[in-house]
Amino acid sequence: DEVRKAGKRQALIIDLSGNAQTFLRYRDNNMLVSYKPGDLDPERIRVAVLGALRFGKPVVVDNGDLVVEWPKFAAWFNAALPGLWDMLCACSLTQDSNWLKLVKPHDGDNFKEQMFSEHCLNHFQMILVTKKPSIPAEFADQFFLI
Repeated sequence: DEVRKAGKRQALIIDLSGNAQTFLRYRDNNMLVSYKPGDLDPERIRVAVLGALRFGKPVVVDNGDLVVEWPKFAAWFNAALPGLWDMLCACSLTQDSNWLKLVKPHDGDNFKEQMFSEHCLNHFQMILVTKKPSIPAEFADQFFLI
């Protein structure tokens, strides 16, 4: 967590065995599975990120053995909120109340601004997980490769 904050990079786990996906599936996080129909719908992404911010946990994107493509990830996340992908990659979503752009009136009282604590916002992170051994340069430049 401290390494991620200091380097202002999110984690990309390259796990050929699939053990990381299994481990993370049973942890306290909001998991999006890129190969599961509906998981990367804009509203599902928005709610997953918003919930992770509210409760201080990671958003995990399991890409399985699909090819990791920057334009696809950018399109998926930016459909939920323009600029969301860049804010996530730059670790700037929690700065300058950027996260408030995700809140919609129908989200209810649990997602009003005063319900978000600094502690939880500081523990928010995004983790990408893939089984592919080769990663495009954009990801290698923007993420901590684990």
